[in-house]
Amino acid sequence: MHKAERERRKQLRRTVKTEELWRAEQELPASKPAREALFDWLDQKLGETDCDDTLHLTLEFAKLNGLDEQRLCVWTESMAVIAIAKY
Repeated sequence: MHKAERERRKQLRRTVKTEELWRAEQELPASKPAREALFDWLDQKLGETDCDDTLHLTLEFAKLNGLDEQRLCVWTESMAVIAIAKY
């Protein structure tokens, strides 16, 4: 394989990865600033009270910020499953 062909394939892979990341970002339940605010808010709330292993704080945040509660909860639960699987 020639150097130019290898470089072309590398560029195609980068393009595909960029498009995949963009699509994944679009499927998230909230914008990046809203997700960051959620995590900051959860950190604050969980510093005040113990975690009860429910999504009631996430639902409260969603209501306060006009986010799609169902979509946010599904995403949150899927992230928890991934986090648990990694450890």
